Amino acid sequence: MTNDRRTNTLLWTALAVAAVLNAALSTVNPILGVVSGVIVLACAGTLITRHVRARRQQQS
Repeated sequence: MTNDRRTNTLLWTALAVAAVLNAALSTVNPILGVVSGVIVLACAGTLITRHVRARRQQQS
C-alpha cells in the first residue's frame, strides 16, 4: 500500500468515525457535536483537495 493510499484510507476512516460521532453526540452534547462536525468538514475538504490535485497531475 502506497503512502498516498494509506493516507486516503485513514482520512476516509476518520471521516466515517467523525460522522457517526457527530450524529450521536449532537443530541447529547451540542459542543461535542460541533467539534466532530468540524472534523468531518476538515477530512472531507482534505480528501477533495487531494483528489483534485491528483487529477490535475494526471492531466499534465
